Amino acid sequence: MVKQDRIRRAGLMLLLLFLVACTRAYNDYAGPPRPESEIAVITPSKGVKIHALNAKVVNVRPGAPEGLYVANTRIHVLPGEYTLTLIPQGIKTIKTFTRLSVRVEAGKRYRVRSQFYPGATEAAGYYKFWVDNENTGAVVSDVVKSRNPFKPQ
Repeated sequence: MVKQDRIRRAGLMLLLLFLVACTRAYNDYAGPPRPESEIAVITPSKGVKIHALNAKVVNVRPGAPEGLYVANTRIHVLPGEYTLTLIPQGIKTIKTFTRLSVRVEAGKRYRVRSQFYPGATEAAGYYKFWVDNENTGAVVSDVVKSRNPFKPQ
């Protein structure tokens, strides 16, 4: 019985290590990984995907990957200003692309947020996107709306 418990614990530990290994950061700078004191970390909240960073496709999704897919779940960038192209998650038939500008500082963590505002019909609704500082909640980006599902705004 003790041997079975050890095997189960070892199996659980391997599963947890595998799940952690399936998520990674997209580094937007050359060279080896840098300490968090030198970079900014941008993470999407549930419901929004970072499609591109400065027009380069990165496909950063929130949370854990589905199945065996290895996913970028955050972005590491140097301090500065960036343009993010965002897509609401959960839309399967059409894509709503929205761009916003954000200025980030070293040693800080940021969260991309989205909110859907329904209208009388689905076509009348819109999404609102912004980026805030995870610790203070201060908005550090444009706050943009997206209504047109067929072209970036």
